[in-house]
Amino acid sequence: MLAAEMRKGLSRAVFVLVFLMIALNIALILFEPKPPEAGVPAQPSSDVFEGYDTAVLADAVIARDRLSGDGATHVRELYASLQKSVDDKEIHHDGLDPYLGENSAYLHGILYGRVMVVAWVEVGVLGMLVAMTIVGYDRAVGVQPVIWSSTVGRAVWGWKLLASTVLALAVAVVVIGVTMTVFIGRFGCGGWSDQVSSGWNRSLADPAWPFITWDRMTGLDYLGASLGIGMGLVVCFALLGAGLASLLRHAVAGFIVAVIIVLAMVVAPVALTAGHVSYSLAMMTPLSLALSAGRWFTDGGGVAIWPHYETLGLIGTASVVTLLISAAFIAVRKEDLI
Repeated sequence: MLAAEMRKGLSRAVFVLVFLMIALNIALILFEPKPPEAGVPAQPSSDVFEGYDTAVLADAVIARDRLSGDGATHVRELYASLQKSVDDKEIHHDGLDPYLGENSAYLHGILYGRVMVVAWVEVGVLGMLVAMTIVGYDRAVGVQPVIWSSTVGRAVWGWKLLASTVLALAVAVVVIGVTMTVFIGRFGCGGWSDQVSSGWNRSLADPAWPFITWDRMTGLDYLGASLGIGMGLVVCFALLGAGLASLLRHAVAGFIVAVIIVLAMVVAPVALTAGHVSYSLAMMTPLSLALSAGRWFTDGGGVAIWPHYETLGLIGTASVVTLLISAAFIAVRKEDLI
């Protein structure tokens, strides 16, 4: 049953889109200039975290975004909390780890700040479309009334949800896997056991700022955690698509609503003020999270006012999607097929 439902989502268009996504990601990687060979990654000459005061970052964000009132207060509180992480990094001398050497900021920025941002958006949106195709397939070809004529027949809806999730993840594994392989083939890899908050690494928000994670994370820890958040977002996108396709009878209506939701995720933060609760919530939608992939597990540089915003955003998104799927389940049980 699972394989049969997954095949419904494997249209020629999906294969074409996967090919185009991989081609785009490879182009992004190949068009980036290769940095000069730095030899064996060298240890920074000084520990960037020694005596570092995060209040400097708070002032910079407030000045950049022209914040005042509650917005400025929220930012100061965020960076006051970050000071504990900086002190911990100073104790362990994390700033002296080589990570990727003098090319750390450049290579880390390309991978997490550009290539993976594009890749997560690609697989997330495609996962949603694949799920809508699988869930709406039987209705589109006119066999749904026959299949759903009994309670047992309607149980296939659960298999559709599972197939949507599995296929969305499979597509993500292929796209991300090929993308990572090409990146490593071109730029190399290493620093897996070094702290990613190396003195050579810099924040994507501002190259003058150090790369500060909330927890001590090695290069391998950071990669694994990023893949975990990314794949979680893919599941949320897939279930969002499945929920919409279940609640809306017509494929065109479902597609239009999906486009509106995606556009709303992009536009909402633009209309809000940085540093405030509403802006932070808008930056924690699935698409906004994917677009800020290069800042996950860090202070975020003004993305949100809460620590671990990417994890909170994933949990919040999963909760909303769960409610949507619950509503869809009720609708499926009661749907009149006449």
